[in-house]
Amino acid sequence: MTDMRFAYKPKTLTMILAGGFFLLCAVALAFRAASNDRGLILNGIINLDQGGATTFYYVLAGLAALMSVGGFIGFVQSLKGPGFVVLDETGVGFPGNLGQKPVRIAYDAIKRLERGGAYRQRWLYIFHTGGRHAIMSSMLANAAQLDEIEALLAQRISR
Repeated sequence: MTDMRFAYKPKTLTMILAGGFFLLCAVALAFRAASNDRGLILNGIINLDQGGATTFYYVLAGLAALMSVGGFIGFVQSLKGPGFVVLDETGVGFPGNLGQKPVRIAYDAIKRLERGGAYRQRWLYIFHTGGRHAIMSSMLANAAQLDEIEALLAQRISR
């Protein structure tokens, strides 16, 4: 059995667009908060006075800024050489993210595989004795590689 390696990293353009979008949102919401002179009614259920509305806008601006930082971190990750999902003789290995150590799971520790997805995103959960790990199709070179990884894992854990 030969080792199989699949490049695994964020897409550069996606990270630029995501970071830029959330930065724009953060700036717009911060401007809205700074110039706010009235209250806010949310769905006729929540009524906020002027101070509450201003706080609400600043909180949203802060959350958008955090998402923008996430996009920047993803962008930096995308510029680094790719990590690899590696299937070898004894198990599967994953690159570490954001300073985390790489993860290695032995085939005999894998309990089951489960597909997931939402909003055109797909992933494969690997449930193992130490918890759960996900492989995101958007981090692979193409979506077909997720199917290939799933088939290879299913074949190797059934032995």
